[in-house]
Amino acid sequence: MREAVKGEMRALLRKSEIIDAQEDGKYGKDKRGDELPQELQRRISRLKWIRKALAAGFRTAVS
Repeated sequence: MREAVKGEMRALLRKSEIIDAQEDGKYGKDKRGDELPQELQRRISRLKWIRKALAAGFRTAVS
């Protein structure tokens, strides 16, 4: 039983390594793919973006 569990763990780890390598190729190393765009990553730039969108009438498009 113990060897079966070890085998399952090795298989899971190998699968996760394969998926990680695929995602690195798709999104870049150490990225998940769901990161915010550069201009929204920091609070100040995010607030500027929101204010600009509101000034451009984005509010009516959203509501």
